[in-house]
Amino acid sequence: SFCCFVKLSKRLKPICLFYRLSCMFTDQALEIFLLYFNILVLIFVIILAYFLAKILIKPLKSIINSLEEFIIDTTHEINTPIAIILNNIEMLKYKDVSFKEFDRIKNASFRIENIFKDLSYLKLNHKASKTQQNLQFDKIILNRVEELRNIVQKKELKFKLDLNEVNILTNKEDITKIIDNLLINSIKYTPKNETIYICLYDKSLIIKNKGHIKNLNKITNKFYRENKNEGGFGVGLYIVKKLSQINNLKFEIYNESVFVVSKISL
Repeated sequence: SFCCFVKLSKRLKPICLFYRLSCMFTDQALEIFLLYFNILVLIFVIILAYFLAKILIKPLKSIINSLEEFIIDTTHEINTPIAIILNNIEMLKYKDVSFKEFDRIKNASFRIENIFKDLSYLKLNHKASKTQQNLQFDKIILNRVEELRNIVQKKELKFKLDLNEVNILTNKEDITKIIDNLLINSIKYTPKNETIYICLYDKSLIIKNKGHIKNLNKITNKFYRENKNEGGFGVGLYIVKKLSQINNLKFEIYNESVFVVSKISL
């Protein structure tokens, strides 16, 4: 009947309207619409992720800042007692004091001093301006070797030196830190009753010791340690790398047969 037709046409009207609208959009127009829609969704997700990350990272950033402030304050506070201990050890040396306990105190003090210098460099010294001077490289190496003699003997190791007279224009504190960290690293990882070879030629310093590095790609990364039983923070070789870059020196460390070779090219 006519009434049924009217009712049916009313029901079909939305479907027809949708059909007419869909016909108005070509395939190309639909693709453009979907592209813009996806871009808007992506922008929304990025903005949302940014604000969520900011909210979540804020407490972590606060903890890191507090830790950095603690390290800076601690390095300042430790400096004075370390200086007093080392000065008194030097005074005792001039009085010909020699006993096992004294050597232990000296070795422990040197270790504390080295840790202090590492922490100071990480938070303070790398930002300071550097004064360069003409230095006799071989004499600096000899001085650092003598400072470490007790630690080497305690571990039943030996140094074998082959040093030419070499002058170098660099920062004294930086080059001393480089030598100390390389020697301490060699002493730490060399097996007992072995020899550490130290050679200085015109263009390079080479320190060679028995051992093997498993991961050469990570060995100079900050806080990386191959053997956690040996102690330390894992920053020694990282500092050597950074100080070498600052002073225009080339630092290399690699395996050579049964040896680990540390090389500073001048």
